[in-house]
Amino acid sequence: MVNEHGCWLWLGHIDKQGYGRYGPALVYGIVWRLAGFKLGIGKELCHKCSFKACINPDHIYAGTHKQNMEDAAKAGVMGVRGRISMENIALARQMLIDGKQQIEVCQAIGISPAWITKFINGGFKYAKFSESSEQRVYEAVDRG
Repeated sequence: MVNEHGCWLWLGHIDKQGYGRYGPALVYGIVWRLAGFKLGIGKELCHKCSFKACINPDHIYAGTHKQNMEDAAKAGVMGVRGRISMENIALARQMLIDGKQQIEVCQAIGISPAWITKFINGGFKYAKFSESSEQRVYEAVDRG
């Protein structure tokens, strides 16, 4: 499937970080190598786009770990310390309040299902959901 950004989105297994996997291998790495590219010493594969499930070799390049983290920060997926940006925290909160499924939030923001679960359960000092999440869970249980 190709999205509006030209990303080739992997439709197979997506790991908890949001990356496409084929067995133990990351699919974007397989596709990149099949396209004839090689990975140099001290380099890692980086996405030019902010879609972790993208396997378009034109959206992948060999860069340093620092470049990879800077790209994530620029894309708004991660903050400067590797945390989700405040804007994306607010977006995740609103999407969940609006009744979106956790997987929809993950795909929209490019975060892992594990992060959303920890977020909802209050597992971060810098990102809290709110009491409304507990109310929503209780309401859903009461409805049967």
